[in-house]
Amino acid sequence: MNKGFKVFTFLLCASLAIMFFSCKTTPKVDDIEEVVEVVEDVTEDVVEDVGLDENILSELENVHAKIEAARKEAIKNEADSLYPESFQFVDAEYEAHKMFTNTKIVASEHIASAQRVLNRYEALNFSALATKAKKRVDGFQFKSYDEAAYALGVEKLSEAEKGYLADFDTETQRTVAEEAYFAFRSILNKAFKDLATTKRQELIALRAEVDAIKAGAADKAGYNSAMLVFTAGEANFAEGEYEDAYSEYLDAHDALSELYERVLEKRAAALRAMEEAREKSEAVDKFALEADEIAPLENEDGNEE
Repeated sequence: MNKGFKVFTFLLCASLAIMFFSCKTTPKVDDIEEVVEVVEDVTEDVVEDVGLDENILSELENVHAKIEAARKEAIKNEADSLYPESFQFVDAEYEAHKMFTNTKIVASEHIASAQRVLNRYEALNFSALATKAKKRVDGFQFKSYDEAAYALGVEKLSEAEKGYLADFDTETQRTVAEEAYFAFRSILNKAFKDLATTKRQELIALRAEVDAIKAGAADKAGYNSAMLVFTAGEANFAEGEYEDAYSEYLDAHDALSELYERVLEKRAAALRAMEEAREKSEAVDKFALEADEIAPLENEDGNEE
């Protein structure tokens, strides 16, 4: 273990100590000041100050920007609530890194420290995404679509969750968390592709029935609206966005079904009206015939017909 990493580890322990104080009890000023003083004592005599040139500073600022973005993304995906203790640990590492950048350590150590923190937040984000994807797989009962991928996802997620130790390889942790997410995500994709394919076939068959009764002419706006949703589904299916495609196929199918039933009802109502009119006409003709038989009309010469 090089001297720079030893200093970082010490700073991490100091950060965790401060965090422990703030979480468990109201921290005493003397306790915090004592920790800070020890940190300052240790970091004063680390290495001679070699300085950070502009390129290194630029690179460090770039990694810091990525850290902030990764932390925000992790919070957006609920990593702070799904893994509260791990999130606090990584926040402590981040604080330790900030103190570390103020020490007289060679530039490469600053960059390595920043990259470790970035890997941690990205690992947390992927772990949160994996956990939520697994929950959806379980909720939809999609495990049977790919049990091997499910087992891999469980294994990798567990491995990532155990990696919040100071000496754990953070790049490996990020990688296994990402693999866990992709494993569960692949199951969702496979399931929704199957569902979308089936619903698409049903939709095409329904469209043929709708076209057969010329529903598009009866309700052009409704028909075109349903077709726009269907077209969006086709585009998403082609791009591999199977869940979105399935959702749009469902919406288009519902719209066409409603249109089909509505047009059929209108046609049925029109046929009923025609039938009623025909029956009324026949009744009038029959009445007229019966009336003529009872009281025949006279011709112009006054003779009966």
